[in-house]
Amino acid sequence: MKTVQIRNLTLGTGKPALCLPIVGQTQDDICRQAEVIMKHPADIIEWRADWYDELQNITQLNKTAELLREIIGDIPLLFTIRTINEGGKCDLSFDAYRRILLEISKNSCIDAIDTEILISTEKEIKALICALKKNVVVIASSHDFNRTPDSGVITGRLSYMYQCGADICKMAVMPKNTTDVLTLLSATNEATKRLNCPVITMSMGKMGLISRISGETFGSALTFGCVGTPSAPGQINASELDTILNLLHKNL
Repeated sequence: MKTVQIRNLTLGTGKPALCLPIVGQTQDDICRQAEVIMKHPADIIEWRADWYDELQNITQLNKTAELLREIIGDIPLLFTIRTINEGGKCDLSFDAYRRILLEISKNSCIDAIDTEILISTEKEIKALICALKKNVVVIASSHDFNRTPDSGVITGRLSYMYQCGADICKMAVMPKNTTDVLTLLSATNEATKRLNCPVITMSMGKMGLISRISGETFGSALTFGCVGTPSAPGQINASELDTILNLLHKNL
C-alpha cells in the first residue's frame, strides 16, 4: 500500500496516527483549544471549521489558520468543513463549499483538506479534488450516522473515493450491533488490500470503540481522539487513546 506524507507525518504504515479535533466557534476559542491540545499527544490536528462563526469570511479564515500554525508548530493541520448531511454544523451550497476549500488550500498553513465525496456529482468532485491536490493532501470522506452498510458498499465507496483522485479515503459508520462493527473491520481489511492508498475507517459510538484502537491490525491509518468536546460519537480521551495505541504497537 502506498503511504502518504503530510508535512512530517507518514500515513499508511505502522501505528495509526492520532488526530485531535478543534471545534471552536470563535478565533479565541480555536486558539485556546489549540493551546490545550499542545499539552497532549497529537500526530495531526483537525480544524473543524464548520463550527467557526466566520466560516465564510476567507480573510478571517486565513488569519485564524496563521494563528493556529504559530501555536501548533510543525504538526500537520487538516482543514474540514463537515456539513449537516454528514453530521456537521453548517449547511452550505456546493458552490460555497468548493469556494472555501479552494481558497483555504492556497494557505501554506493548511496541509490537508477533507472533501465530502457525496456532496456533489462525480464530475464536480473529481474536478475539486484535482484542484485541491495542487496545494494540499486530499482526504475524501463519507459518514453514515444511521447505519452500517454492507461490506461491499463500504469497500465500494472507498474505491469510489480513490477513483475520484483522493490521496486518502475515509469512511465512518454507525453500528446497531456487534456484527456491524465486524462488518466495518472486515471491509477495512479488504479495502487496504484493494486500494493503493491509506484508508481511514471507524465504527462510531460506544459499540464501535474497538475500531478506534485496532487500526494497526485491520488497516485504518488514522484514529480520532478528543481533548474536551468530541467532534463525533465515541471518541476516546487523547492521552488514554495514545497509551492504548502505543501498547498495541509494542506488542504486535
